[in-house]
Amino acid sequence: MHVSSAETGQLGVQHLKRFWAQSLARREGIGSALTEQEWRFDNLLLNGLDLALQETKRYLMHIQPTFTEFEQWVLAKNGGDLAPLRIERLNSVFANQPYGENVLAHLRELEAYDDVLSADDLQFWEENGYVIVREAISREQAQATEDAVWEALDMRPDTPASWYEKPIGQGIMMDFYHHPTLRANRESRRIRKAFAQLWGTPTCGPPPTAPASTRPKRPLIATRARRCTGT
Repeated sequence: MHVSSAETGQLGVQHLKRFWAQSLARREGIGSALTEQEWRFDNLLLNGLDLALQETKRYLMHIQPTFTEFEQWVLAKNGGDLAPLRIERLNSVFANQPYGENVLAHLRELEAYDDVLSADDLQFWEENGYVIVREAISREQAQATEDAVWEALDMRPDTPASWYEKPIGQGIMMDFYHHPTLRANRESRRIRKAFAQLWGTPTCGPPPTAPASTRPKRPLIATRARRCTGT
């Protein structure tokens, strides 16, 4: 079944149906080869819809949903709402059409925002491949994010024993992408401006990524004591 990027469903998002169809076809070994443009469109789609690649692929491969079910899943991952501006922005790219005035106004607002990264920061990025964005979010937002992570882990910061009761996820990476605090962090004006500076365009924002969490090794004192006494 050939599905073009222009075909849409209830959400009105171009390329979404093609992404769904091609993903399921490749699962069966019959999908077309991934071209450079298709790879670019796939990444733009996922970032624009605030979807993590691994999470989305896992859902498609394991559940094999209908397209209607997939759209409902996408909507749920976005808190039940997709802003029309996001859809318009994506569709303009997929259709190779100029941005509308609403999208342009939003981009101009971000371009006018004060630079977050200095010349030294940008040079550090070029040389090392990473950079620290200072004061990316407020202290209150940082605390809300920490609280959300502790809650998702079902652990308590003041009870170390609770840190070892269950696994974190895949290694140190949590399966935790769509909490409102994480979404608010990605929409932080300072973070989005930093990405605009790094990529040289205000159209590129931060991708949805999961927090990483690690924990100290358990104390070995009791174990060593037992070995010394032979008990």
